[in-house]
Amino acid sequence: MSDSMQALVTLLPDKLYKKVQNIWMELKRDFDISRVLITPFPHISLSTADGYEDIDKHLEQFTSEVKPFTVRTNGLGIFAGERPLLYIEVTKNRELLNFHEDLWKIVDKIAVNPEKLYRPKYWVPHITLIFLGDLNKENIGEIIKKFAFQDFHYEFKIDNISLLQGSFEKGIKLVKTYELKR
Repeated sequence: MSDSMQALVTLLPDKLYKKVQNIWMELKRDFDISRVLITPFPHISLSTADGYEDIDKHLEQFTSEVKPFTVRTNGLGIFAGERPLLYIEVTKNRELLNFHEDLWKIVDKIAVNPEKLYRPKYWVPHITLIFLGDLNKENIGEIIKKFAFQDFHYEFKIDNISLLQGSFEKGIKLVKTYELKR
């Protein structure tokens, strides 16, 4: 993420937000894993881009037309590859997919260099626990052993879109949160 990168996310509700923060602290304490804290706001990513034109106007309008809705999580998952990522899986339901697709109708018009992995066709909604190379061959077994038998089934409301900005090198800040109002 360069200095000019921005992200549209939904911040988690307080109870789950604190639960994820506690997991992050556990990972830091037990495995010296802390890169996820670069973005210190537990969230579900909806889009990232180099920037968004007139984002405030567009998100004010969009969030005024959308009512909060309920989603569930369904355990842990791993995006495999050179730098694997451990996450809590968010189960896709029709409301979540419609919300994301409708948001992307706007993103497609106003985003500068949007990241294609967040496009509706490719999007895998998730809550990141470990990323940026912190999960590796040396620690994956112990980490999975620690978390595999815990319950990661939650139900919560999606009630906001938040704008984040920054870089992995310098950190990420919360710019503004837009509440779903309808």
